[in-house]
Amino acid sequence: MATFVSRFSLWLAMAAVAGVLALPARANTWPLPPSGSRLVGQNQFHVVQNDGGSLEAIAKKYNVGFLALLQQIPASILTFRVPAAY
Repeated sequence: MATFVSRFSLWLAMAAVAGVLALPARANTWPLPPSGSRLVGQNQFHVVQNDGGSLEAIAKKYNVGFLALLQQIPASILTFRVPAAY
């Protein structure tokens, strides 16, 4: 029983250390907007290469949700390719 308690204590201590080390999280910081403005951040433009990349990868690169990215793309330029075998 003593061995179980010491192993459990060791496991609990290692879990606590891992938790403390994981506490600092990455977060985006933005400058405050001018008085009366609701815009926070800055406009960014991204030219999509025709290399088979995905919108999910672009959303991850800029730390933007996939659905938020889709909302910003004009419907006139958004096209979906259907595989020829489909």
